[in-house]
Amino acid sequence: MIYYFDSFKHNYIFLNKSIVYPSISLLNFDLQEVILIYKILLENFPSFTQNFKIFNKETFVGQKKYYSFLKINEVHTAYSALELRILVSYAGGATKEEILDTYQQNYSPSFKTNKIYYNLFLYFLHSFKEENSIITEIDPYYIALIRTYKIPYLDIKMEPWTVNVFDEVDLSSLLDQIESKINYEWKGKFWKRPFSIERATLAMNLVSIDQERFIFKDLFDFIHNIEKTEYESSTLKEFFNEWEVERCFSNSGNIHWKFIKIPFVKL
Repeated sequence: MIYYFDSFKHNYIFLNKSIVYPSISLLNFDLQEVILIYKILLENFPSFTQNFKIFNKETFVGQKKYYSFLKINEVHTAYSALELRILVSYAGGATKEEILDTYQQNYSPSFKTNKIYYNLFLYFLHSFKEENSIITEIDPYYIALIRTYKIPYLDIKMEPWTVNVFDEVDLSSLLDQIESKINYEWKGKFWKRPFSIERATLAMNLVSIDQERFIFKDLFDFIHNIEKTEYESSTLKEFFNEWEVERCFSNSGNIHWKFIKIPFVKL
C-alpha cells in the first residue's frame, strides 16, 4: 500500500489487490452503504481503526460523492477531529470488466478497483453529538481570523453558521495570511497547501493517519497564537520541510506522483 496523488491533486492509496465498491446512491445518505465502505477501510486503509466513527453528513463535489469518518480526541478544552473523507462514487477510468452492475438512475455503479481516493484533514471542534457510535453533529472550533474574514467582492463578513460559502469563495488570500505566520519553506507545494478551510475552521492537510499524533498539539497551539506575526515550532518546521515525491504514470498513461517522503511517516 503506497500513497499517491493524481494530476488533479487527489490523494489515493494504491493497493496490491482489487477491492469492490458497492453501488452508491447519488441522492441520499445511506447508512448501509457507509457501513460497507467502513469495512473496506478497516481491511485496507493504513492505520484506519474502529476509533473512527461514521459522520452522517455526505459531501458532494460536482457529481462526486464522499462519505466521512471522524476520529475525535479531547484536547484541553476542545476536541481534535481527524476527518477521512472517502470518494465513494465511480469517477471513471475502469475497464468494462471492472464495472460490476448495470446503470441505474441516481446511483453510482458497483466497481472493482485497486485505489482508494480520499482527503484527510485535521481540525478542532468545540463540541459534537454522537448517537449509536455515529457522529450526528459537530460544532467547529471558532477562529476569529477566519469567521470574520471579509469577502472582497461581496463586502460582507462570514457568519458562524456559513459553512457552504467556504466551498464557493476563493480563500487563497486568507490562507496566504495564515501561512505567512510560519516562516518555513513549504516543500509540499507540488501537492497542495499545508492548510485549508474545512467545516468553517482551519484544517491541516495530511496524507497519512499516522501524522496526526505528531502534529495535533502544535496545530492547536498555532491556532491559539494565530493573531501573532510569527510562530515557531520544530514540529511544524519538520511538517513543512520533509516532503518528497517522484513522478510516475497511471495505467492509462496519465502523470501521477508517488510520495517517497512524508513527515513523521516511515514508508
